[in-house]
Amino acid sequence: MTRRRALLGTVLALLLVGAAGAQSLPERPQIRPVPRAHTGIEAYWERQLAQIDQLIRLGYHSRAHDLLEELSSNGAPASSVRQRRIRIALAVGDHERAIELCRDALADEPDDPGLWRQLARAQAALGQTQDARASLVLFLALA
Repeated sequence: MTRRRALLGTVLALLLVGAAGAQSLPERPQIRPVPRAHTGIEAYWERQLAQIDQLIRLGYHSRAHDLLEELSSNGAPASSVRQRRIRIALAVGDHERAIELCRDALADEPDDPGLWRQLARAQAALGQTQDARASLVLFLALA
């Protein structure tokens, strides 16, 4: 019985201290996430780029290319357009074009590991094993 009273007394004391402490603490400010400004045109580009990605995955390279060119002429982000052009060139087996596109893109974005990986893939497909190995080393260093 005394053990129960002691435990009950401790619990009551903690509750009273907790209630008193809670009243003395300042109220925590509500932190709300800052929404990212997203314009209508950016949402349009994202939807169209996702559609192009789907067309590439399904093997509709000609349609993906046409849609990509249309999007490019409407001011879509250059890096997104370049990456998809490279993917289309690789998918249709135009490895020389893929290498050319990769080198152009790497001039602007030398720290993009994805570009180095795609360049290595195109070089390997053409039998340029030493160049492909060097590109893979750079890919691994950046990844």
